[in-house]
Order: sequence, then C-alpha cells, then structure tokens
Amino acid sequence: MNDEELIAKYQDEGDSLVLDPLFSRHIDRVRAIVYPILLNDADADDVTQEVFRRVHKALAQFQRKSSFTTWLHRIALNAAHNHIRGRHWERQVEWDAENPPQQGVSDNRPSDGLIAGETLDAVEKALRQLSPVLRAALVLTIMEGKEVHEAAKIQGCLVATMYWRVHQARKQMTRLLHEYKTR
Repeated sequence: MNDEELIAKYQDEGDSLVLDPLFSRHIDRVRAIVYPILLNDADADDVTQEVFRRVHKALAQFQRKSSFTTWLHRIALNAAHNHIRGRHWERQVEWDAENPPQQGVSDNRPSDGLIAGETLDAVEKALRQLSPVLRAALVLTIMEGKEVHEAAKIQGCLVATMYWRVHQARKQMTRLLHEYKTR
C-alpha cells in the first residue's frame, strides 16, 4: 500500500498497526533531515521519535492538502527547530570529540581515512556555525535534493526566501571552509 492508502485506512479504521509500514518507510529520511540540523546523534534520535509521536497524534486530522511527505518533513524541521530553541542553543562551535562522524571515511590507506575524516569534521563544524534556518535550507536542497519550491513549502516560506537562504548558507559555508583550508 502507498502512503495515501495507509493514511486513508488509518483515518477510516483507526488501527495504529496500519502506521507501522508508513513510519518504517519514512524513519530514515526524517532522521536524515534532522541530524544535519542538530548535529548530534542522541538529539537526532530523540527528535525523530518526537516527529513520529506528533504525526501519530495529528494523522487523524491530516487533510491531504499537501503530500504526506511534505507534511512530514515540515513537522521534522519544526521539531528540530523547537529542540534547538528548547536547549537555548548557542551559536558557538561545540565539538563532540568522543563521537566524531564516521560516514565517508575510506579504509584504503590510513591517510585517506584521516583526510576524509578531517574534511567531514570541517564540514560538520562549519554547519554548526550556520543558523538552524540556513542549515535546514542546505539539508533540504543539497542533502535531500528537494527542488527549491518544495523546500520553501516545507519550511513555510516564499520560494524567493528559500533561494536567498540557500545562497546565504552556501556563501557562509564557502567562507567557513576556506578558513579551514587556509589553516
């Protein structure tokens, strides 16, 4: 069954078991959206869980004015932003040295892994310095590959605003990574 069929069945019958395949289908995508905004595995896991709790609670009233995916991604972004606000997030670089990111590291030569790890570290540190709104713009358009108009709909802003956010985020990332490269 596709998303719409599962949602209709849940709304008609109220059987929460119908939601298992729906949630399973989207859990990795939601975590992939919230992690680059939060940049912390535990927080990303907590927010992902919160997203699906909210979806479960609100799905009976979901009116299908937008696609389920767009609605879900908007809830994910809002939950990530709320989490940041709730923690009184400070715009300073915090680095979790005990849990560095592992993705993208090559095992071919030790120096390859070191360079890839350092590059990933630099990118993550630069992302931490972006505002959550700019970070979300990059996540949606660059990492998730969403069209700008779809990303704007998810973030609840004008398309022109999304273009500006992506431009600003890229500009700031270029500056931050250039500073890293010249060290």
